[in-house]
Amino acid sequence: MEDQFFKDFPIVISPTHLVQPLADSPVAVTVIDRELIDAMGVRQIPDLLRRVVGFVVAYESNLVPVVSYHGLNGGYTHRMQVLIDGRSVYDPVFGGVHWATLPLVIEDIERIEVVRGPNAATDGANAFLSTISIITRQAAEDRGTTLQTRIGNNGIRDLYVRQGQTSNRLDYRLSAAFQEDQGVKNRYDHQQVYYLAGRLEARPSADTQVSALMGYKKGEFQYGFEDPTTAPSFGLCFSPHTRPIHDGYAQLRWEHNPNATEQTVFQTYFSELKA
Repeated sequence: MEDQFFKDFPIVISPTHLVQPLADSPVAVTVIDRELIDAMGVRQIPDLLRRVVGFVVAYESNLVPVVSYHGLNGGYTHRMQVLIDGRSVYDPVFGGVHWATLPLVIEDIERIEVVRGPNAATDGANAFLSTISIITRQAAEDRGTTLQTRIGNNGIRDLYVRQGQTSNRLDYRLSAAFQEDQGVKNRYDHQQVYYLAGRLEARPSADTQVSALMGYKKGEFQYGFEDPTTAPSFGLCFSPHTRPIHDGYAQLRWEHNPNATEQTVFQTYFSELKA
């Protein structure tokens, strides 16, 4: 227990987009690192946010996780800027984030930094309540082959496979996953999704790195009520039907670090959601 008091403060990037110790951050930040993610043992990304002060996570259905900060939110996580490796996943059509369709699995996450408060000066108007920055693992951290499976109640069947290799100037990682479960009792709520992602990192020089990332998620979600008598007395009551989803992205990032106090980054990405 004594060792906990002598640990270094975590390094954060999200508050100012500059590398700094958590103790020097100008705003309140919660860091969910890989060690804590493994200890929690959850399957869905929104469940990780239960550890953040002020956040409330619930499920309207498998398709609609509800993530709120101080209760000021609905099914699509309005007023929060959600970033994955600096890429915004905010959907302007629905005015929020589709958590269930994100082309990302927990096993590929290195840490999550949550800015607990407005941060529009750094992250734009969407960061009215908070910023959730999800940072995935570097390719160099995952060498060799990894296989993970999970089986549980309500038809839970998960499979995750990862292959990675490193060299002096080039690292890569490929990962694939399958997830299935029967959802909530008395709901037409089955889900089955497939996930594929890749990451390539090249170092043309000692102070320059080029990264290419891609991810794709495909599956089917069921929603509605099989028995109308079990439907709530409020809101919309959907008849049982199946909704296919396709969500993917491609991202290219160039980073130059001439010294410990300077950094230049260029980033571009393309994303598409069909649901």
